[in-house]
Amino acid sequence: MNLTKEQVKKIIEKVHLDLDLDYSSKYPIIANYTENHKDFKIDIWGGGYDYRDPEAVGDNGWGIYTEWVIIIDDKKEEAVMYGYYTGRFLIKLNENGKYEHVKRVGINKK
Repeated sequence: MNLTKEQVKKIIEKVHLDLDLDYSSKYPIIANYTENHKDFKIDIWGGGYDYRDPEAVGDNGWGIYTEWVIIIDDKKEEAVMYGYYTGRFLIKLNENGKYEHVKRVGINKK
């Protein structure tokens, strides 16, 4: 494991900011490590903002923010993908150090 949980949380926050994804920093960020992920065949971190308890931060209900899931390559130490139930998108750091879209890679089946 190359990254710490705190480093992963900073990357997740940066992805949201760089890609202008809707979020609320009032909520905590969750992050989980998976060694040799069965689909990606690499060690990854997955995470995002945890919207499970809106009342704890003063919000009145569910569904205010999109629950983006950010995938981070632990070896490269950078985010490589983000997704929602509508699909997944490859991302990369550009020459200015900001995350940008590469392409859409899939639509989840309902």
